Amino acid sequence: MPIDDAIARSHADLLHRLGAAACVVPVPAAGAESMLEVGAIGPVPCWSVRATPAETHQLARRLARRGTVGLLLADHPEAGRRALAVTLAPVRTAVVACDDERALVLVRLARVRPDDSLLGTAVQIADALDVDAAGRRAFRVLRAALDATVAALPGRRASDQRHEWALLQLTRLLFLRFVESEGWLDGDPSYLRSRFDACLTARRDPGRHLFRPLFFGTLNRPPRERTAGARHLGRIPYLNGGLFEPHPLERGDWPLDAEGWQRLAAPVLEQIEVALEGDGADGRVTPDLLGRVFEGVMHPDERAAAGAFYTPPALVDAMVRDAVAVHLAQRLGRGESACLAALADPDPELRAAMLDCRVLDPAVGSGAFLLGALRCLHGPGPLEPRRLGVLVARRLHGIDRDPAAVRISELRLWLELLRGVRGRPIERLRPLPTLDAAMRSGDALLDPLLTGALLPRDRAPLAALGRTLASAHGTTARRTARRARVA
Repeated sequence: MPIDDAIARSHADLLHRLGAAACVVPVPAAGAESMLEVGAIGPVPCWSVRATPAETHQLARRLARRGTVGLLLADHPEAGRRALAVTLAPVRTAVVACDDERALVLVRLARVRPDDSLLGTAVQIADALDVDAAGRRAFRVLRAALDATVAALPGRRASDQRHEWALLQLTRLLFLRFVESEGWLDGDPSYLRSRFDACLTARRDPGRHLFRPLFFGTLNRPPRERTAGARHLGRIPYLNGGLFEPHPLERGDWPLDAEGWQRLAAPVLEQIEVALEGDGADGRVTPDLLGRVFEGVMHPDERAAAGAFYTPPALVDAMVRDAVAVHLAQRLGRGESACLAALADPDPELRAAMLDCRVLDPAVGSGAFLLGALRCLHGPGPLEPRRLGVLVARRLHGIDRDPAAVRISELRLWLELLRGVRGRPIERLRPLPTLDAAMRSGDALLDPLLTGALLPRDRAPLAALGRTLASAHGTTARRTARRARVA
């Protein structure tokens, strides 16, 4: 690997900004002619190399095998990305954009508190680079809970039905963890855990005495329509949104005893910490981590065959911004590069056009691209609840063959709406939009001529029903959905 003084100086500047010791004039690192020493984080030396991320990872593995401990910082002009790797086994390599000084990896590195121990400080740095740790822990917890629940459900049901039923309950519980983290469940950030423990202590069935009344007696009903028993659950917001409507799979009996609910709910309530905001540096699961976690949990054995792969946020953002810029340039008669640059600070005409865009993801998966489109079309600045609501309810559409993927996409869109109303008291929370018309389970590759033949020639009434359904709740939403299916 050739030595590059310019890259080495940029790495020394980066270490200085992170509060670490930096070399003013880089010097060759002992025993490594292809690296330059550019500073240190406590006792851990930091080396600069000109290399791609893949080359950096390979070099880090070779150094780890030799017992050489240090931090590699690598840039390559053609790669356009910066790689960081600690030479400890197992080697983890973090990759960020060269100009992204607010990247989570760098934020975590700045928090490292070195001590006199070379190995101890190197372990801290390795933990800082491991930004996916919270996601991996959540995956392991959810995977184990899901498998245990599927095994405990009646064997007479098909395996995929048992899997979908269990995943639906996990989805609801995780969503409510985010809701309670803001104090929106009776003002208690430990509401679910304390109520669940009370059920177990009293030897009551958590499904019958807690989750069913919570899901179908409070969260999907306005306070004035709740029974006396439901009101005893405390101040619970009316969220609706479809997530808390009975699913067709829930018709009939799904006997899950207290022990079964413990296997399903206890890990989610006790082992996973969540937050609507944050970078995940404190180990809490954020909404942005959910997509990656659920893509692994849904059907891990079928992911490769189905083409379900995680797309990094930076790639999602770049693709979405390019697509939106091309569309708006044609629509407004502007240059594509000018539109792309203006997305960072849109003028009134562009901002209005962004709100009027419609986006369809025909293979929505866990919703990464719809979330990227939502954030792009919302524009920079603080989240505006009304603008978010219009985009989610009327401008974003997704299709997927996997009903569970559609459910996860809906959940992530609802969480984004909740992010926009953080700090509001329970009484001021508005019901979430019904997404049944916007997010559908189906095959987007069906013959369009056949599909067109099956649709009514006058589609205006069907479109009107879709708009009504987006803002309808409760009984009205159910009645509108039935009319749409008949139409």
